[in-house]
Amino acid sequence: MTPNPPRNVTQYRFEEPVFGQYIAQSQIIGQGGMGEVYVINEGHKLFAIKTIQPRCLSKDEKFFQALAIAEARIGKAASDVSFYFPTVYGTQKVEDFDSSGRPLTNVATKMDFIEGKDLEKRLADTNNPTDVRDMLRAFYHSLIGQRTLAQELGVINTDYKPSNIMYTNGKQVGRGQGKIIDVGIARLLDYSPLRISIPQPVLDIPSYGTIEYSSPKELAQKEDLGEALLQFKAGLVGYEIMTGKLFYDVLAQEHSERDFSSLPTLEKARVLFQIGNDHETMKELMAQAASQCIESYGLSESDSAKLYLNLYFNVLAQALDPIPSKRPNLSVIEYVTHNALDQLLKIEKTMPVIDQTRSNYAPTLVTLPPTMPLQGLYVA
Repeated sequence: MTPNPPRNVTQYRFEEPVFGQYIAQSQIIGQGGMGEVYVINEGHKLFAIKTIQPRCLSKDEKFFQALAIAEARIGKAASDVSFYFPTVYGTQKVEDFDSSGRPLTNVATKMDFIEGKDLEKRLADTNNPTDVRDMLRAFYHSLIGQRTLAQELGVINTDYKPSNIMYTNGKQVGRGQGKIIDVGIARLLDYSPLRISIPQPVLDIPSYGTIEYSSPKELAQKEDLGEALLQFKAGLVGYEIMTGKLFYDVLAQEHSERDFSSLPTLEKARVLFQIGNDHETMKELMAQAASQCIESYGLSESDSAKLYLNLYFNVLAQALDPIPSKRPNLSVIEYVTHNALDQLLKIEKTMPVIDQTRSNYAPTLVTLPPTMPLQGLYVA
């Protein structure tokens, strides 16, 4: 991951001068729809600092402040109950400016820096079988994290997608871990022990996540925002990891539509409402993917790996059932994913040795001098 140049820090004032020192010595390593993420060096250890993009604050300062703080609190709780989330240390309000120079109050969140590459980027440049293995391992770990988050904290991560799953660079090749790096716009279930206020506008929007990983019922606000929603999203993500293809792109082509991912947002919603409940075609596509996967690994009829890979895709097909009660629970999806991963590891041992260097996955970072720790961090 090659960082973008740092923002022009000469435009900024900060409530805590030490935070200004952080930003001046950091660089942007990622951007999303709402936030910017920096990497900083504190006592020879790297941390990530996530802030809100000024253009968002310019639209509704209080809303985005509340959303960032709520996300940080959920992230802190998630990291307390599961290894598969980065540790969140706290938040701090800092002064910022919009493009016209108007002063704003930003919210900075400090968390562990995760060295690696998210699955969306890895899908874009996959070039050997070990990439699929590593991505499947990260997917498996993310399923454990999502299930733990839902069952122990009553939190549903409604923006579950490849770009929010990181495969960390392990000290040994193939020994990295999957981490859910963004809880997105989460929903708290009635039994959640957390007392976190999520801004009402978030609760009112018709789609709670990214449309490419949403169900038609979710867009129509008719989906039960519980584990069934995660089951559906897991079916979409699991297919993409094993095939390298966006499931809705393939489904749209079966219905003579253009590539789903190239459509404008409103057109995507229209197409999804038309084709998203065609479960028979979905099952056929999963069966085709299973056959192609089995063929690519050269498996024989008697090979046990064939059975496990067929089972994996069969369960993913069930996860996309329009009727939530018919979807397999997350522990079942975990189980078949673990079995499929185990089979890929066995297959890999019989394959020719290939270059498994991970140097191309490490982010290119300038050497940052040690800096003072952030002051005033809190997660209430």
